[in-house]
Amino acid sequence: MTVTVEPFASVYDDGSRIGVILARGRRGFEAYAADDYSLGLFPSPRKAAVAITTTARGSPRPRHKTRLRSRKRVAIVRL
Repeated sequence: MTVTVEPFASVYDDGSRIGVILARGRRGFEAYAADDYSLGLFPSPRKAAVAITTTARGSPRPRHKTRLRSRKRVAIVRL
């Protein structure tokens, strides 16, 4: 069964979407890069956004890889 996931927030840099943050309830917030690469779980959306912007600037990614099941975007960034 596929579950559709709604983004908590999209992260933009100079008009380009560089990532998405998903709320995972008590587990925290999961950060995804623009190519749907999971950057891991974080305790706050601000820390997830930092991970996305750091990765977009060329820092190495973690070894695990997870893909999003939904590519639905939101236009407003909430942080």
